[in-house]
Amino acid sequence: MAEQLAKRPPKGILKPSSSFEYTEARRQSTQDLKWDEQNIKETFHPKNKDYGFMIVDEPKTPYNYDTATDPGGVNPQALAQKIQSATSMQPTALTPAVVVSEDQKKAEEAARAERHRLFEERRKKHYHMERYAPPENTGEEEEEEESED
Repeated sequence: MAEQLAKRPPKGILKPSSSFEYTEARRQSTQDLKWDEQNIKETFHPKNKDYGFMIVDEPKTPYNYDTATDPGGVNPQALAQKIQSATSMQPTALTPAVVVSEDQKKAEEAARAERHRLFEERRKKHYHMERYAPPENTGEEEEEEESED
């Protein structure tokens, strides 16, 4: 059984799998890899190199506020008057709904049912329009044109 485990499978037509093709030479080459950390530090981290952000020494753009077009502050009396008028009004969402009698409800329901019945009827007519369509060309005209030539 140990012989079969040590045996390599026959080479197939598919792309070689890394699990079967992983040889000892390849395993040793990855273990022999060494990093020269001093060289990396000298190359990528020189002492005189600044990796910080660039500083731009420019003043911000000045903004001159035009006081001539400014209407000034809010008039306190006008503001108080608007607040008072707004608090005295009834909110529209909380106002009581219009009372509808039972006769009006029945009449609206009957009208709604009639509109729905008419809609259903028109829809059925629309889907059965093929009987009103002009007859399709059966090819008799083409035969007549060919015989004239």
